[in-house]
Amino acid sequence: MKTVHAYQRGCNGWGIFYQREDLLVYTTLFSVISKEMGLHVIAFSPMFNHTHSGFAEITSRKLETFHRRLNAIFVREYNQHYQRSGSLLQSPFGQSEKYGGKTILGNVAYIFNNCVAGKMYLTAVEYRWTLLAYRNSRHPFSEQIHREHRSNRMRKAMSRVDYCLSRGWYLNYSVLRDILDGLDEKETEQLTDYILSKYNFLDYSYLDKLYDSYESLLLALKSTAGTEYDLAEEYEDHSCYMKMLKVLEKYGYRGVNVESLDYSEKNKLIRYINRTVSPTRDQIWKFFHLK
Repeated sequence: MKTVHAYQRGCNGWGIFYQREDLLVYTTLFSVISKEMGLHVIAFSPMFNHTHSGFAEITSRKLETFHRRLNAIFVREYNQHYQRSGSLLQSPFGQSEKYGGKTILGNVAYIFNNCVAGKMYLTAVEYRWTLLAYRNSRHPFSEQIHREHRSNRMRKAMSRVDYCLSRGWYLNYSVLRDILDGLDEKETEQLTDYILSKYNFLDYSYLDKLYDSYESLLLALKSTAGTEYDLAEEYEDHSCYMKMLKVLEKYGYRGVNVESLDYSEKNKLIRYINRTVSPTRDQIWKFFHLK
């Protein structure tokens, strides 16, 4: 048995995912391409400045094709949306082959538990973007949608998602802007759950083969952090990035390209962040794309 751990860093360790829309574009794009190529995705964990994913029964050539398509389209969408140019992701992406049950189980746990090691959540299932919580629920992070009581905006948004999915399209920034506009906080959470449940690509049946059951998988993730001996990575406190993102939102900079901020704006935000979050200098540099 062989699996492959793929990991992708932002250039210079720079941040990638600054808002919900970034993660939705990436995740729905990942879904569309992986399903089109018939890939078995057994682990997924997008972090603020890097991503991890696990694949079963895949060749190096097929994985390279997948990442080439994924990265090219995502960077194009991202740069167009944020009106930036140049590289966003480090090239080439990293990959590490895993053989044998124990090694594979340890690596799957490592990928899913990145959010735990990064001090973001206590368990991997609490992090929406691992997709683990969508195994047994279509709305694990929001209230159930009652179709008869939906607002007109919500009804149109869900129909748009269904149409894009039926056409094999990912959700780009333009579509997301249209469908999220006018929704309140409760509806935004509901629609996010709706999108992820529809575009979910985790191969739960393959995970069941590895762990016997979903319950055994969650128990295993709680009991071990997992292992990755082929990747020289130092865990950092990603809860710090979450707090920094809240500062951006508080001062009206949500969805703004941090590279476009002038010197005085960056300095002002850095002072606020240093006062309330206390990040390391390296985290400041990564967050604001400084060289």
